[in-house]
Amino acid sequence: MDSINGRTRIETAVNDVVSKLSSQQRQFVVEYLLHGNATRAAEAAGYAHPDKQGPRLRRHKRIQAAIDEYFHEQEMSAAEVVARLSQQAKAEYGKYMKWDPIRNEIFCDLERLIDDGLGHLIKKVGYERTGADSAVQVVEFYDAHTALVDVGRYHGLFGAKGNDDDPVIAHVKYIAENRGSDG
Repeated sequence: MDSINGRTRIETAVNDVVSKLSSQQRQFVVEYLLHGNATRAAEAAGYAHPDKQGPRLRRHKRIQAAIDEYFHEQEMSAAEVVARLSQQAKAEYGKYMKWDPIRNEIFCDLERLIDDGLGHLIKKVGYERTGADSAVQVVEFYDAHTALVDVGRYHGLFGAKGNDDDPVIAHVKYIAENRGSDG
């Protein structure tokens, strides 16, 4: 996490949800969320005995509530999880794949993909040497098939394997058996 942007984001979130804490306690919460260390957070917030006050502050009911609220605000809803899995299943990264005729290769416009808020589709970015002084960027995306199966499970599309009583399987078998009979 970029320290300056992370700090600003956390301060904004904490200030939005915390009104019953002193400014020093709010600073403790921000520092704790940045570093995860109660003693370090108490020291940064200006407490006189951070090694004793940090752990005590971490157990303080209102401070714990502020930390819990911050993490609650960061949670993804079930709908957002399914939406992101659906983007993976649809391989929505495909529209960011471009052909470079000069280099005679396909590349991914990662900057545009990330700017469009789809960075979660990327599993890994690396480089592969192609010669002594050259390398190509290699982008690995999350598996679309796995995401498709996860979305299907969420929607209850898969029953027991081969179960003719499952309406989805029965419908798929009906389509397969009757394909071409209209022709």
